[in-house]
Amino acid sequence: MLAEYFCSGGARRLCLAWAGLAAFVGHAVFKAVIKALLNQWYKEFYDLVQSAATDLADFGSGEDAKCTGCWEGRRDVERMLRRFILIVAPGLIVHPLAKYLVSVWTYTWRVSLIRAYLQRWNPLTLPVEGAAQRVHEDTLRFVDGIYSCVATVLDSALTLLVFTPVLLELGRQVTPPWSADTGDGWLVLVAVAGAVGGLGVSAFVGRHLVTL
Repeated sequence: MLAEYFCSGGARRLCLAWAGLAAFVGHAVFKAVIKALLNQWYKEFYDLVQSAATDLADFGSGEDAKCTGCWEGRRDVERMLRRFILIVAPGLIVHPLAKYLVSVWTYTWRVSLIRAYLQRWNPLTLPVEGAAQRVHEDTLRFVDGIYSCVATVLDSALTLLVFTPVLLELGRQVTPPWSADTGDGWLVLVAVAGAVGGLGVSAFVGRHLVTL
């Protein structure tokens, strides 16, 4: 199922297969980086808004002497909003383009699988009712299933990777609820254990679906 698309065919199709895979992985990396940038932006922005709100409250109460940084705070808020636009603006182009490329990529994958089915079809065997529809549905479900599974795992892994420095920093500032000293990476361990544990429970509960 994978070799028919990624390891066989003409040079043009192989280039499309591997270029689509590179675009798929690159888009996942892009989304993970945007998540990290937005997380940092939210932290700085709300800290700034809290400070600016305090200065504006002092200014409104008539305490002009305490509002020396009032107008500077407003300019800082505007600067942060412009920074937010710069962070999210590339996604307006990248996300639709990536969705289009992935759609073309999965479609060509399905076509290669259908061709592989046809090459193995024996016209001397008894016909199967609705064979064309079954081939179409099998390839569609296989490609969508593999894509969804890999996309979810890759997105989770990259998100954990880019947020590991944040978890390490928080681990230095927050004491674990248990008495054992697990170092600064205890939040990373909790995140990994939660992810692996959730995946294990899902696999254990849904193992009977494979036989169905």
